[in-house]
Amino acid sequence: MDISENDIWYFPDDLFNPMPNLTYLNLGKNSLQSIPVQLSDQTKVKMLDVSKNRLTSVSSAIRGWADKMQELHGMTLHLNDNAFECNCDNIGFIRWIQTTKVDLDRRSYKCKLSNGTVIDTLIAYTSLYDLFADCKNIMWLTIALTLLSSFITISLLLVAYSKRWKIIFSIYGVIRRVVEKKVWKRYQYDVYISYGGDIVIWIKNVLIPKLEAEWGLNMCIKERDFLISLG
Repeated sequence: MDISENDIWYFPDDLFNPMPNLTYLNLGKNSLQSIPVQLSDQTKVKMLDVSKNRLTSVSSAIRGWADKMQELHGMTLHLNDNAFECNCDNIGFIRWIQTTKVDLDRRSYKCKLSNGTVIDTLIAYTSLYDLFADCKNIMWLTIALTLLSSFITISLLLVAYSKRWKIIFSIYGVIRRVVEKKVWKRYQYDVYISYGGDIVIWIKNVLIPKLEAEWGLNMCIKERDFLISLG
């Protein structure tokens, strides 16, 4: 199938589904920024031309698929005249060009370094350690930042969970002040407790210190806050 020179930049997911016997596909001279991953479902492709597009790389999925096609029945792949990039993300692609058994139209393509310099992928391959010495540093920095951000997030969540009641009552305090302002009335207490029997000791020794001292709530307690009438 030849659909070259059509300024194609996108393929629907199911485009190739009705073509299980596709063996030849020419996508040259279009505007593709990546080889359609839908092709990885095809099992009989022997020739693929994606030259003169806007490819910056060939994904690992497509590389694996091309290698599989080569093993099954041979595979020819045309990649010339694209916008390949030689950077840390493309090291796998740069190596693949030199090591794959797929029949490529060339074994070296023009590619652009991060600083804008244009070189050949073969030069990039032979100078991997010189050109991309910082890649491992970037990788470890990324891992470190990811771990640090995860640690900070988990720590904040744990703190928020441990202080959840303080947070809830702080929000309650804000809402209360808004309500008091609207109704022109201030409330003296936050909580009223009525109790009796054996629970008195727990109320006095545990609940009251918790609510008043730790959570900062004003409690209304019968024995303490109600004045005894002598009449």
